[in-house]
Amino acid sequence: MVKCEEDIQNQHAYLINTLRTNDDYHGIGLGFSNSMILMDYLQGSEHDIDVVIFERKLIAAFVTDNGLTNWPSYTGTFFAVCCVLFALVCVLLFEVKCQVVILKACCCIFHHQQSPQMS
Repeated sequence: MVKCEEDIQNQHAYLINTLRTNDDYHGIGLGFSNSMILMDYLQGSEHDIDVVIFERKLIAAFVTDNGLTNWPSYTGTFFAVCCVLFALVCVLLFEVKCQVVILKACCCIFHHQQSPQMS
């Protein structure tokens, strides 16, 4: 956790050096690159939205409730796919379909994380 701009710069330099000198470990979010994101902590529950599209048709959509976020690790406290959350999927499908049309995707797997404060 950083408290000021100097902390951010020091932590960034430390992480860049560590990532350049260590192997890139699979399964910890560094598989595609060693780039980083600076984010604020938002209180509340976290939801993942996963959509599978094949030949421009929606095949499946899932919303996973990750529960409250553990601070400072930013991990969910539990994971549950709940049919009550189906309404949230329905609301988001229109937006996802619009994005797919724009991207002209033939097939893809779409993953989106959303906190209530982000909507």
